[in-house]
Amino acid sequence: MTLQINWRDFLERKEDQAFVLFFGEPVVLHCHHFNLFLEQTIEDPPYVPGRKILLQNAYESSHCLLQKVAAQLTGLTPEKKLDQFLDLLGFLGHGRLQPEGAFHPDGGTLRGVTHSSIAWKEKYGQSLQRKRGVDYFVRGFLTAAIEIAYEMEPGSIRVEEVQSPVLGDEVSVFASHTVRGELHLRPCTTASLPLPESETYKDEPPPFDLDRFTRELSAIADAMEGDDRGLIHTHQVYVTRHLARYYAGIQADFYSFFLNHQRDLLSPVQELLLESAHMCVFHTFGNLLMDPEIQALADGLSSPEAYVFAATGVARALGFGQWSVGTLTPGELLTLRAPSEYEGLFFQVLPEG
Repeated sequence: MTLQINWRDFLERKEDQAFVLFFGEPVVLHCHHFNLFLEQTIEDPPYVPGRKILLQNAYESSHCLLQKVAAQLTGLTPEKKLDQFLDLLGFLGHGRLQPEGAFHPDGGTLRGVTHSSIAWKEKYGQSLQRKRGVDYFVRGFLTAAIEIAYEMEPGSIRVEEVQSPVLGDEVSVFASHTVRGELHLRPCTTASLPLPESETYKDEPPPFDLDRFTRELSAIADAMEGDDRGLIHTHQVYVTRHLARYYAGIQADFYSFFLNHQRDLLSPVQELLLESAHMCVFHTFGNLLMDPEIQALADGLSSPEAYVFAATGVARALGFGQWSVGTLTPGELLTLRAPSEYEGLFFQVLPEG
């Protein structure tokens, strides 16, 4: 008998802070333009341990989530637990993988489609070439998934990406080996911490019912899940319901490297991280707000000012936090407030080391 889990049942909205929790872990919806640009920014500099930063945080954030998922999967064999973890990966929009034959942690392989490889090939495949795969998050997720499913010590295995569409292969293939890896675990610090209470501000009144707009868009966002390929393709972008801990961790570790070793480059580093956010807003927010059905939820978005307010509703719906418009004087001044937002939450609690 196959266990069927409705993963949406484990999504929880914290309306006052505009966070979305999945098994208690904050998650956000981000598009492939943001994912690819941010990871490329961290991976590219040859003097930065970028690949290690990406893989470490993928492993760590996935481990924090999957520990909680495993607590709901009592009585299952390791193989069945791994099957459920792989199904969850597809629900989140990161792709769908299946074991090739009987899986074993030492020498087992998984084959299928991934978000990053498909998105990279579509976005860059005609103009760029790579010498290695792009699936750092999937590698980290699989490492955590296999260790937890088979009740292995953290750091017991290494998962390699041995085939990828970005390298000319038909599909992605990942191989697992029981060798001491380079990954380690920091405590899942936020698991026992309350989310911060949002402060109360006197904001500018929106020109439409912003609360209704946010509720309607939140319902659309909560209905998103991976298709047969484990991909979420909507509004001309590939979307992942991603772990906020991963995003915060890779940016914190990347920024900390320059803070500790090369302060003269902090300014361009900040600009590159900001550009990844620009990618997100332009493609995800922009495509959503160009949808006539979504525009109708905001009375047609009849002015530039209406788009600004609508963007805060999009941010809340996607789980970014409690964005609001503090001051808006057309042509003169715009002040946005975010008394709660997912990156700030994690930057406050990520431990050193």
